[in-house]
Amino acid sequence: MATFQKRGGKWFARVRKAGFPTQSKTFISKRVAQVWATQIEHSLEVGTAGLPDKTTSLGDLLRRYQKTVTPHKKSHKDEARRINWLLRRQISTLSLSHLTPARISAFRDDRLKDGATTTHCDLTLMRHCVETARREWGIYLSNNPFDAVKKPKLNRGRERRLQSGEYEALMMALSGSKAVYLRPIIDLALGTAMRQSELLQ
Repeated sequence: MATFQKRGGKWFARVRKAGFPTQSKTFISKRVAQVWATQIEHSLEVGTAGLPDKTTSLGDLLRRYQKTVTPHKKSHKDEARRINWLLRRQISTLSLSHLTPARISAFRDDRLKDGATTTHCDLTLMRHCVETARREWGIYLSNNPFDAVKKPKLNRGRERRLQSGEYEALMMALSGSKAVYLRPIIDLALGTAMRQSELLQ
């Protein structure tokens, strides 16, 4: 968005756009200032103005995502914890201009020590955060760098049902436990197939 202000007989023009540094210049006439501002706005729209704002980091996007998007999700508590973990990692300090597929791949390879599923969830979350910023927040990125990074393959889920006598054995093991809340939780889990995160809400 361009704004104009007359100062000491000259015209001061300023162009602002989310994701880019503010640009400003002084001209001898308002008409010349308007022509310059139009050219700058056009260059920003077509993506020829250069790299994204170097002051905007992935962490900045994750914090905004955590405040505006995460609360509306069913698994918001788990996602908020995941974002807090990511915010403490080096990848969150990278500016958008330095958030390259190579650096994302390095994060992935290091994170794999904690498991393919965890790594996959991290990458999916960060990718959606960046895509939301591009499409809805006016943040300039010519493409989403996460799209160029291969996610780890996930193992097929395991189906496990209690066999004959296992429920009774489980209840017997709980009979001497002081954790009286375990039995109703187990009964609820078996009856509804709810996840752990759902049971603990």
